[in-house]
Amino acid sequence: MARFTTTALVFTSYLGFVQIATVAGEIRKPEKNLPRALMGSVLLVMGLYITALFISTSTLSTQKLAELGETAMVDVARSLVGKYGALAILVAGLLATLSSANASILSSSRAVYALGYDEMLPESMSSVSERYGTPHYALLSVGIPIAALTLMGRIEILAEVASLLHLVMYGMICLCLITLRRRSPLWYAPGYRSPGVPYLPAAGAVASFGLIALMQPYSIIFGIAILGIAYLGFALLAEKKEFEKPQPAYLMPELRTPRILIPVSIPDPKPIPVPLLDAFRDLELLVMAYNIVPEQTAPEQSRDEFREKYCAELDQMVAEVREKGVNVKSEIVFTPNVAKSINRFVEVNNCHTVLTAKPILSVNRLLVPIYAADQVDRRLATVLHDLSASSELPVTIVVLTSGEREADDKADTGKLQQMAAAQLRRAGLAENQIRVNSADVSDVAAAVRQLSDDDDLVVLAESSTTDRDSFFNTLHEDIEEAVTCPVLAVLRNQKKEQ
Repeated sequence: MARFTTTALVFTSYLGFVQIATVAGEIRKPEKNLPRALMGSVLLVMGLYITALFISTSTLSTQKLAELGETAMVDVARSLVGKYGALAILVAGLLATLSSANASILSSSRAVYALGYDEMLPESMSSVSERYGTPHYALLSVGIPIAALTLMGRIEILAEVASLLHLVMYGMICLCLITLRRRSPLWYAPGYRSPGVPYLPAAGAVASFGLIALMQPYSIIFGIAILGIAYLGFALLAEKKEFEKPQPAYLMPELRTPRILIPVSIPDPKPIPVPLLDAFRDLELLVMAYNIVPEQTAPEQSRDEFREKYCAELDQMVAEVREKGVNVKSEIVFTPNVAKSINRFVEVNNCHTVLTAKPILSVNRLLVPIYAADQVDRRLATVLHDLSASSELPVTIVVLTSGEREADDKADTGKLQQMAAAQLRRAGLAENQIRVNSADVSDVAAAVRQLSDDDDLVVLAESSTTDRDSFFNTLHEDIEEAVTCPVLAVLRNQKKEQ
């Protein structure tokens, strides 16, 4: 039991690790560098602590170390190196104390700055000094109290209170992680995903809250009082305040609630690939049932003759999708040119993607043909993220090449492969999900026919250099007719490009 109570007391010595996260806004590529900094610092400090304990227990007995108490390491250094070693340990201890206090002030001031920026504290707390470029009011608001508290006589109570507040925060972070993974709101798309969920964060929450029960009663009372004051301030200043939902840096929120167009031929339509729709939440599905009429035949004539019959067939086809709670809109089009009708339907309804109607029970791989650099962007990454994140499907990126290309073009192919893989990693896909290949096929329709299998989903991103009528014509006549798997075409927002 003494070990656990001591752990609760000295836990504040380990608080510097998480302080790295409070300055995430000042770090380049935080989704990559923050996990490295956190895990690297824990491993480094753990190694230093183990080394220090091994040397100290090898130099002096545990009973002697217990008698020496706080100055034990000074005597260990004196035994090994002499008086200069003892002096070095004293100076190192002083510097460590100052650096710890400086880190606490730095991280706390950034938290106060963020609260001021969100208008949960006075706006002055978010002001930045023109001369130094630092949040000076936030620094003073935490620096002065920290300096005053260090002058208190009961340092052990102060340390335990600091540990208690951080343990509450750590425990809540662990519980929030479990909740976010379970609910997975649309804005939740982290660049780094913690392993071992829910077991690892659950163990962290139990350990954090369990250590609180082993603290001194005065520390617990003092900590609860501080939490009560903080909640009172929240209730007065921010309880009714509405905050903007975070926007994922590498995903497009509008494509996480997409409008998906599925063109189906009538009569005898192919089934809608319902299993693919489960990957998207709050989607809007538009079914364009088309009947091809000869160019010399007026569409109105076919509409008057077959509309009632085809409407019944269309309603029966979309009934399964409606039963799953999907918002479905359907329309019948009589046209001599399917590609132009799809283009017109996409523009009128501002569709994000076009999905071909093919029967599929499950998907074992996402196949992504790439032939232009501008295909690799946030819209493609968003769709692949939502399709693969929950099931961890492998994503095979195939860069289309030609055997007659020059060396410079082949080097560009390698760069395109690296760029595509990096974009998907930033969007949150795991390293083992991403597979990058190349194919000596210059025609995208031929590549899809050659590379796809029955249990694939082909995800094809539209390029800005592609004529849209030609793109839909290739999708409808060449690709859809040649493959047995569904094809999801991710469209560009042409209004923003104009």
